[in-house]
Amino acid sequence: MDRPDIKRTIFLALTICFCLTALFSGAFIYTHLDHDCTGSENCPECIQIRGAQNLLEQLKNVLISVLPAVSIALFAHGTVGKIPVFYPALLTAVTLKTRLNN
Repeated sequence: MDRPDIKRTIFLALTICFCLTALFSGAFIYTHLDHDCTGSENCPECIQIRGAQNLLEQLKNVLISVLPAVSIALFAHGTVGKIPVFYPALLTAVTLKTRLNN
């Protein structure tokens, strides 16, 4: 296997894990909100719900901090070489292939 293929596979696996974690945490919270709570702070389901909420909060913070950098990098990767750059100092008769006939 080529080196970029391994990186791509690892990235894909991490992305799938990230999405599944967010999906299943949200589903767990939704399905267990109206459980038979004992009313104490040691209720096991309440502890698990708080843990899932904490996990989703951390994932949200990661997305907020990483998403701008990733979007800028993707934009730069997609537009490098496509933006015309104008350097007047580089425009000479030779670079423009102009014939100077007297």
